Amino acid sequence: HKRVKVLMAQGGNRSVGNDRTRRLQRKITWIIVTDFICWVPFVITCFLHSLEVVDATFLYSVFSIVILPINSCINPLIYDNYIRDSLHKFIKKREAEQKHQGPGVEMVPLPRPAS
Repeated sequence: HKRVKVLMAQGGNRSVGNDRTRRLQRKITWIIVTDFICWVPFVITCFLHSLEVVDATFLYSVFSIVILPINSCINPLIYDNYIRDSLHKFIKKREAEQKHQGPGVEMVPLPRPAS
């Protein structure tokens, strides 16, 4: 009897643990993907420039002023759960408001004043 309770308790903890693990894996995947998208073109450009295949001198400023700072801005958004949770709450609130409004409002044209 005790063994069944212990197994049931462990099973309940596994699903919570699995959800946390999945969320963490998803977050890490997004971080890797965004880093890859931002850094790999830079690395390839530097490599081709060092082999003198392309003259990428002008691209260094593009990467340093535009692309890499975008990555720096995206990472905190991925790390932070507050933004995701706030967006989720906002969407739920909007859906609840739409349900309570009932049918849509009918637009009736106003009569034109006589000239």
